[in-house]
Amino acid sequence: MEALRGKDLDTVMKVMITKINEMANQVVISNNRAITAEQGLEDLRRHAQVARGQENGRDNQREQTQFTRSLSSLPKFTGLTPWREWEQSFLNWIYANMLTDRDDVDIKNAILLGFKDEALRRIAPHGRGTISWNNNVRWEDYLKTLRGAFEPESESDLSKLEFRARKQGKNENVSTFLNAKFALWIIAYPEGDFEMLLDEVVSGLYNTVVKRQVRRARPGTQQELTRIVMETVAAERISFLGGYAESSNLDGLASVTVSASNQFRGDEPMDCSQIQAFNYQQKHKNTEKYGQKKDTRLCNRCGRPNHFARDCFAKKGAKGQVLDMNTAAKKPGNTNQVSKVAKGACFKCGQSGHQARHCKQGSHVTIQEVQEENAQVPFLGIPALETEEW
Repeated sequence: MEALRGKDLDTVMKVMITKINEMANQVVISNNRAITAEQGLEDLRRHAQVARGQENGRDNQREQTQFTRSLSSLPKFTGLTPWREWEQSFLNWIYANMLTDRDDVDIKNAILLGFKDEALRRIAPHGRGTISWNNNVRWEDYLKTLRGAFEPESESDLSKLEFRARKQGKNENVSTFLNAKFALWIIAYPEGDFEMLLDEVVSGLYNTVVKRQVRRARPGTQQELTRIVMETVAAERISFLGGYAESSNLDGLASVTVSASNQFRGDEPMDCSQIQAFNYQQKHKNTEKYGQKKDTRLCNRCGRPNHFARDCFAKKGAKGQVLDMNTAAKKPGNTNQVSKVAKGACFKCGQSGHQARHCKQGSHVTIQEVQEENAQVPFLGIPALETEEW
């Protein structure tokens, strides 16, 4: 603006018009760039949407493939077995194949595929396109409608009684008890009252310590209840085997795997002495496994176990009687130990310091005594004496 000071008006106007045109051109260029950037961003959005759609299509294809493969393991129902068994198997099939979020129509179709023979004919009034099919949008409701065709109301009441009466046995592992209890709960109370399930599970547990700890933990879901019960039983069992548990026995604490409690199936609870006996058996089971049985043979000389006649140091009289049983076997690891017989104990009176031929308790020494004495001395590692001729 200082450069235009003193210029005439026409010159000033021309300069101003030129500047304004330049600024307008810059604005147009900026707008064009903005439009180009917006178009590029729109293209990126379009490409991302296409890629997302393709990925979703691949995911749907994978899910459909997985669902199709899972149909090969779909449990079948012919109507000859109890409904509750098939329904529990069907629910396990859904959970095992992670189909809980699958479309309801697909699950309803899978339900119909599970029927065959007589059962398929009985559900004909509830097939595809019927009132039951259209009114029950959720597959759970449709399954409940089909249940009425195979399980009368009286049988449903029986299921409720069976559910309440199911208790854990003292030698039954808690996993088996929970599976049976949950299966009966699904059949008897399809509406799913968890508080009732919790009360009945706690009431059905055999061990009172486990009951108290599960109730104190306040589980909120079926999965959480299962986890708490299993962890509580395992912890109490380990504590009992360690000797610091509140429980006085292993009743209601049976493990899922083979355990010591399976070794004792009697009516009496397993006490600490039985546990020690079991641990001893486990410690020495390899001995019998490889045929190394305990040696029950006896010495032919003295009749005592744990040594042979060649190692026997028993004091034996001339007539074969054993005079001292305490020196029958040589102690292992001490090769220098020699019994009193080896030091010259008399075979007639049993006293040391002289032999039978010099024994003063008998005036006559028989040839049999001398021969018996000479037969024993070489066996003990002492040179035999020559027998005098009579």
